Amino acid sequence: MKISREAIRQFVADNEGRVDMRRQMLWGFFFKHDDSGKLEALRGALERDGYRYVELSPREDLKWWLEVSVAEPLTADALFERCAALHELGRDHAVEFDGFDVGNVDGLRASSWSSESASGGGKDRP
Repeated sequence: MKISREAIRQFVADNEGRVDMRRQMLWGFFFKHDDSGKLEALRGALERDGYRYVELSPREDLKWWLEVSVAEPLTADALFERCAALHELGRDHAVEFDGFDVGNVDGLRASSWSSESASGGGKDRP
């Protein structure tokens, strides 16, 4: 799913006070597909690009979810560019980029954005 610049700006506005994007935060990025092998191939590419593997797990909708993370500060514009690049990388691997979450580097989640939150299905990841 491609995330619009406006959606990123709204995410930042909605989370002002909870997410200080000027400091290093732990960003989680999510991909999904019904074939875990495709996600494993993408995992390798992401790890070569400096992302840390978090988990590959099945979900109730018969899709597999891949989560990777990276700790760094990201401005709203940098987050938009990152999501656009991950969308393209997912497309190149025939999997769907499904959003992100952000937390403190101590592991506490601050907020998330996914296809479910965009469609009104809630902000929290499974």
